[in-house]
Amino acid sequence: MAKHLVIVESPTKARTMKRYLGPDYIIEASMGHVRDLPQKEFGVDIEHDFKPTYEVSEGKGKTLSTLKKHAAEADIVYLAPDPDREGEAIAWHLKEALRLSDTKARRVTFDEFTKTAILAAFQSPGVIRMDLVNAQQARRILDRLVGYKISPILWKRVQRGLSAGRVQSVAVRIIVDREKEIRAFEARPITDKEYWTIRAVFSRKDRPKDTFEAELKLSGKKEINTEAAAKALVEQVSRGQYFISGVEQKEVTTKAPPPFSTDLMLRQASNQLSFSAKATSMIAQQLYEGVEVGTRGVVGLITYMRTDSYHLAPQAIAAAREFIGKTYGAEFVPEKPNFYAAGAGAQEAHEAIRPTDVTLTPEEARPYLTFDQARLYELIWRRFVACQMPPARFRNTVVEIPAAGDRIFVARGKQLLFDGWTRVAGRADKDQILPELAVGHELTRHDIVPEQHFEQPPPRYTEATLIGELKKQGIGRPSTYSAILTTIQARKYVELKEEEDKPDPADAAVQDDEEKQVPLDEPRRKKRKKFHPTDLGEVVTDKLVEHFPTVLDVGFTSHMEEDLDKIAEAKADWVDVLKEFNAPFEKDLAKASKEMKPATRPSALKCPKCASDLVQRLSRGSWFLACTGYPKCKFAASVDSEGNMIQKPEPKMTDFDCPTCGKKMVLRDGRWGPFYACSGYPECKKAMKVGPDGRPVDRSGEPTEFTCPKCGKPLMKKDGKRGPFLGCSGYPKCRTILNIGPDGKPVAKTSGEPTDAKCPKCGGVMLKKFSKRGPFLGCSNYPKCRGTMNIGADGQPTEKKSAAGAAAEAPADVKCPTCGAPMAKKWKGKRAFLGCSTYPVCKTTTDLHGNALPERAPAQATDIPCPNCGKMMVIREGKWGKFFACPG
Repeated sequence: MAKHLVIVESPTKARTMKRYLGPDYIIEASMGHVRDLPQKEFGVDIEHDFKPTYEVSEGKGKTLSTLKKHAAEADIVYLAPDPDREGEAIAWHLKEALRLSDTKARRVTFDEFTKTAILAAFQSPGVIRMDLVNAQQARRILDRLVGYKISPILWKRVQRGLSAGRVQSVAVRIIVDREKEIRAFEARPITDKEYWTIRAVFSRKDRPKDTFEAELKLSGKKEINTEAAAKALVEQVSRGQYFISGVEQKEVTTKAPPPFSTDLMLRQASNQLSFSAKATSMIAQQLYEGVEVGTRGVVGLITYMRTDSYHLAPQAIAAAREFIGKTYGAEFVPEKPNFYAAGAGAQEAHEAIRPTDVTLTPEEARPYLTFDQARLYELIWRRFVACQMPPARFRNTVVEIPAAGDRIFVARGKQLLFDGWTRVAGRADKDQILPELAVGHELTRHDIVPEQHFEQPPPRYTEATLIGELKKQGIGRPSTYSAILTTIQARKYVELKEEEDKPDPADAAVQDDEEKQVPLDEPRRKKRKKFHPTDLGEVVTDKLVEHFPTVLDVGFTSHMEEDLDKIAEAKADWVDVLKEFNAPFEKDLAKASKEMKPATRPSALKCPKCASDLVQRLSRGSWFLACTGYPKCKFAASVDSEGNMIQKPEPKMTDFDCPTCGKKMVLRDGRWGPFYACSGYPECKKAMKVGPDGRPVDRSGEPTEFTCPKCGKPLMKKDGKRGPFLGCSGYPKCRTILNIGPDGKPVAKTSGEPTDAKCPKCGGVMLKKFSKRGPFLGCSNYPKCRGTMNIGADGQPTEKKSAAGAAAEAPADVKCPTCGAPMAKKWKGKRAFLGCSTYPVCKTTTDLHGNALPERAPAQATDIPCPNCGKMMVIREGKWGKFFACPG
């Protein structure tokens, strides 16, 4: 009997940990949180210090019962969720739900999921840190206050089903504000955005093939803003000879970038691998929890992936320096280790994201990983190794070439002197390489071209740049970035659209060095997915900004994150923080519930029914026209993107009679196309489909003389995918369905065609059924009786033979060449062969004469990678010839 219970979050962790701990441990998975605030109630008692009410999460009852059973039998319960606030809260909820005493519960944490780290954690277990629990609890209650209180107001004034989020709504606002900047820019006249540059191609007079480019130095970006001015300047500087008047060279260094924190990993995976934040988080979780790596067994390949720290363990730094020296040489090992300072509020107790074993290179790990796992592991591995390498050294060169009219052409270039950390991580700059140039060299001008440009609007956010903006503004934390991006898309407030990715200086305004660190072998994508706010997202944001300016303020949201950090550091009381937030929030709620107006947009159109003004309203995320005379006038119509009414075809009277009341049918246009409706509506609500010949087809079916065996109502003859059938006219209350027999009478719906054969087990009627191997007979009393029979060549039922019976059909003199038992005749598809009657004890097979079957040709190795996992494909021979197959 095991004496200790260990509770982790996921089954993958549980399976891996079972290999590390001895038989005295039972490892179970909680599958995340087991308790939460109630779904259908507020669950927070504001009057009594925001006391929360927790209940067992939906679907977790069985899990909790299993954990209680094991906990009752265990001497000690080790709580081992992730080492962050969320994990600490899960541990606390488990302790409370299982009613564990302080002496029985132990908290164990580890930053890397390896045997060494896990065993070390169990040697020195700790206790649950209530400061972290309170920080997570305060965040959860803050989110409940905002979502539960604001959402009903949005339902009344905008659209039902909407929801507001304390952090997500601010993220949507950032996207909406950027869209408004773009629209304001596009509203400016095109002439205000135009500017020109002049570039020339030169070479030394004595070396005409070594060309280089230079740009005319201008006093300002828009000094030349017309084509005429550009041509005049080109004419001016094209005269005379060209000499080099100045050459300036300066050696510069670029330091290695820091190791990955969560936001940096998400951004780089988006830029270099085109991974979404959600996909990156999921793959990183898999690498952390463990992968089967050959003889090493199940290994956690990376450290904990939700962190905002750049801290690295001393032993990890020492291992990296040793690996770099052996692999790249002593000159690539700096004199002292590189250390990086994280931003304010970073949890330095955590480590940065790094490989758990630097000697496991991406090339060695690739055969054991999926294609995407291998790409992300390589990104993390290269970043970690590069961060402990020396700076890269370059020589920057600036050359000045005087032209007529006191103008100067300037050529810039860069020369790599020592690649340093870029040997592993690559570099993004692709500056031109200048030939040997010196003061006084005479030059030949080959070409001079004026280039027209237009100032670009600020770029929309990609997933990478939005995460960077959230980090810069102090919004969200490592564990929330992926959830924020996923939530705002799921709520239809924003959407990702592919658009041209134009390289422009304006991009630099929102991209820091992290977005620019793209290896040389990574081509710049011509198109990238960027965030566009939907109409719904803009309307909701405008309403929230107007009536809840504090909650939607970026600075205030950042301040709340700082307060949550203070709670986690035991520098603030969580109840006081909630009180400070709730007092002004309640005032805004009361004011908004009275003053918030419905979401409308003006329209110049008049109602065609009552001549009142029409306005645009929002429904299901789309705009439509509605009469201001509502509810007296209920006119509504669709509207296009330009605000014009989309007219529906006028109802057309027909000569068809309504089968219910006898009045004429009217042809109308509905959401799913044209249909026939009774002109006596609403007294008669009969509606019919338009048939292929244009005549009405009754959707409810053709009445019959038969009645439903369940409710007694008439049965209707209907047409389905598999032909005609009988359905109850009481649908949907009664869902009886019957087949139509050969005589036109109802027949009970079965899963097969009745036959005259009787079941050899129970005597029931056998039904003709179909499977992958062809037709067979199955008992109509299934699943109580599972009797089956084969169908012979003459169409008559034949009983399935036992191994002994099948052996009787085999040649009597053929014995198994392996064990000597009789051989049985078997079939694979239409091919007969002999197999040992003792199967599965003996799996020998031969042809019908006892001869060995021809061996399958061995697989041939290739150098073609599998598109899913990256392993090298092999060529195999199958039934239909040769084919490529993945060995994994």
